[in-house]
Amino acid sequence: MKILVWPELFHPHIGGIEVRSGELVAELCRRGHECTVITSRIPETLPAEDMWHSAPVHRLQFRRAIATGNLRELQQALAIIRAVKASFQPDVELVFVSGPLIALQRIACRQSPCPTIASLQGRIEEYTTPGGAVRQHLHSCNLIVTVSHFLHQAVCRNMPELAPKTIPLLNSLPVSGIPLLPLPQEPPVIMTLGRLIPDKGFDLALRAMQQVREKHPAAQMIVAGDGPERQPLETLAHELGLENCVQFPGWIPPTEVPSFLNRASVVVMPSRWEEAFGLVSLQAAQMGRPVVGTRVGALPEIVVHGKTGLLADNEDVTGLAEALDQLLSNPALMQEMGNQARARALTDFGFQRYVTLYEELFDRAVRPA
Repeated sequence: MKILVWPELFHPHIGGIEVRSGELVAELCRRGHECTVITSRIPETLPAEDMWHSAPVHRLQFRRAIATGNLRELQQALAIIRAVKASFQPDVELVFVSGPLIALQRIACRQSPCPTIASLQGRIEEYTTPGGAVRQHLHSCNLIVTVSHFLHQAVCRNMPELAPKTIPLLNSLPVSGIPLLPLPQEPPVIMTLGRLIPDKGFDLALRAMQQVREKHPAAQMIVAGDGPERQPLETLAHELGLENCVQFPGWIPPTEVPSFLNRASVVVMPSRWEEAFGLVSLQAAQMGRPVVGTRVGALPEIVVHGKTGLLADNEDVTGLAEALDQLLSNPALMQEMGNQARARALTDFGFQRYVTLYEELFDRAVRPA
């Protein structure tokens, strides 16, 4: 099958959508499908045309055109899209709904109709504006995929007219083949990983760490990732007296995330916002690491409280600290939860099954009967 994939950003970007779409395209190519990717050219130093595995990647400069209303630049981007579609002649299109690229995909589909599947993985508010362009476009899509049951329920609740064609398909990633290391105990290592923004709640993890150190003075913390909150977080760590036990290694390349997680005793997901999925929690589970997280969004779908990790209420610093203390004080329990997390990741979130389900959806979109 010929599949045209539309992610707002793509490799070498490393966000959840970028990593997931890249792995999906790679596996579809390995299975013999033909894929082509249309994405944003950000930064402009990236090549306009590239290859990802056997899939051509076309990067377009269109955000400035949309922001400034530059019709000439917009028409140039649409001309490239028309040429790509005419040459490739896709059987189905998969659009990851996030950002202004969906506007171009919508126009292109009007000009050259093609069965379309929309993948939703963001805040429900991004899709539900009455009369909004995204909501209108979702009506024209053949199928809608949500990355969690939480988001599926939110779509059905807020846009009931779309419920019949909305399907939950939980996220997945390939499992790394590197051997799992034992959970570090001397000292125990608490790890957080992700884009350093307020929504992720890394400041809550630091405040919880201050309480954890009272009972576990040897404990260390790694705050991995980069973003606008890095400097404020480093300042907070200093104010809390944690500068000697908290590391900020910066950005971690996606290929190195599994081996990096191998250094953790426990992974913390202290998110404030309602995570549509929470990919780091799955990556941690794949590496046999228990997760301490907040009871928000889809995180309870990945972290089974009391079995594969522990959950605290949103903004509950003491609850996070008590959960971490419970695991650090009982290494056998921490290891057992890590083992359970790994087993569940391999069964309930298997990557090959995930890709097969997407293949079934492609077939369903092309042949609805």
